[in-house]
Amino acid sequence: MLPRRSVDVAGVLRLVAAGLLLVGGTLLALAPFLDLVSVAREGEVRYSSTGWGGAGAGFLPAPEFGLPMVAAAVLLLAAAVLAAVARWSVRLRTVAGAAAVLAVSVTVGVVWLVLGYAGHFLDLVRVAAEDPEVAATGAGRVLATLALIAGLPGLVALLVAPLADRAAQRPVTAPVGGAW
Repeated sequence: MLPRRSVDVAGVLRLVAAGLLLVGGTLLALAPFLDLVSVAREGEVRYSSTGWGGAGAGFLPAPEFGLPMVAAAVLLLAAAVLAAVARWSVRLRTVAGAAAVLAVSVTVGVVWLVLGYAGHFLDLVRVAAEDPEVAATGAGRVLATLALIAGLPGLVALLVAPLADRAAQRPVTAPVGGAW
């Protein structure tokens, strides 16, 4: 009979974290190039706003969230690489955890700004137009939200990995007072 190999739970958690951070970074890198919000009247798009500005008549210029979104995406991707390398390099584990905390924190702030802007803009347009169908959420806003949803569990997996390391290093002993 072959001996059973134990699974390196902490290593698996680090690789899962790397994958989730990679997905989050990729989604967030794509988000500023797609519409965050759009306004249409009678099927014709009258205004649309991406992370790099807005286009359309009769509206104030849109805030440009593209640069902060791309910066957060780069941080997420760097944290993903560090998390993957930390699977094999003990010295990089603390750096990977700190990078993931920084990346996800910046992502939370950027996504909060984007969601706040888009939500308030949509509410304002809907009230002014008295038509709930006139304003719509764009794909960029959805991708930014999905990036955050992917990044948060990646951070949690990376922060739980050291606990799995410690649990694997503890010797299995019988409880005090008798055999099991």
